Amino acid sequence: MEKGELGRLGEEAAARFLRETGYKVLARNVNLLPIGELDIVAEREGIIHFFEVRTAKQNSPVSPLESLSHSKLKKLKRAVEAYLKKEGIKKEYTVNLVAVEVKGEEVVSVEVIPHILEG
Repeated sequence: MEKGELGRLGEEAAARFLRETGYKVLARNVNLLPIGELDIVAEREGIIHFFEVRTAKQNSPVSPLESLSHSKLKKLKRAVEAYLKKEGIKKEYTVNLVAVEVKGEEVVSVEVIPHILEG
């Protein structure tokens, strides 16, 4: 499976998981060039949740959380701030990670890691 296919599989699994656990998905793949992209924007209980989706093959030596570099986190923070400003949102928000693990073309786990950035 190529990297792009792996990413799409992970994002589909993440969006489905979030909907099943009570989130309302507001937007996906929000392009805020040249700043960056937001994978999933959702809302639950009046709070906006930004989700970075990281997909890894089962038994990968690098976990989805470990794959987030300092520069990616800085870029993600700027993208979140740009989105909030653009949409005029002044609500409470969180920035989270959805870690998706796959084996072949099968999703074997989806886990939300909350608060990867301070909001």
